[in-house]
Amino acid sequence: MTHPLACARRAHELTGATVLLKGAVTIVVDEDHTYVSGSAPAWLATAGAGDVLAGLIGALLAQQGDEITTAETVASAAYLHGMAAAIASESEQQGWQEPELIGHGHRQRFMTLGHPIVAGDVIRAIPEAIADVVA
Repeated sequence: MTHPLACARRAHELTGATVLLKGAVTIVVDEDHTYVSGSAPAWLATAGAGDVLAGLIGALLAQQGDEITTAETVASAAYLHGMAAAIASESEQQGWQEPELIGHGHRQRFMTLGHPIVAGDVIRAIPEAIADVVA
């Protein structure tokens, strides 16, 4: 997919639904707004991570009040999901940053690359991600 923003907007146009397109940068589109989150490290690309995100979205939607839109809730879930992955993997890398290539003389852009994680690690880090946001 070479144009993820265009694809997300087109999916919304065709369905009228709030659309979340997950990738290195997560995009959420509704009729009025486009939200983009690059809070996740590359380690989040692991089996079951999408299921964790779906569960987090469902949990937040179940608590959604009238003062917040569905797209805002979904974008918040995507952001928390990325933060939880960063906490679990101990990585400061984000979707906004270019990856560091081994063997090239470029200076590293983040303090730590972190380590591989599994979906359960992300689940366990969600409370800490929420605590960081509300602190």
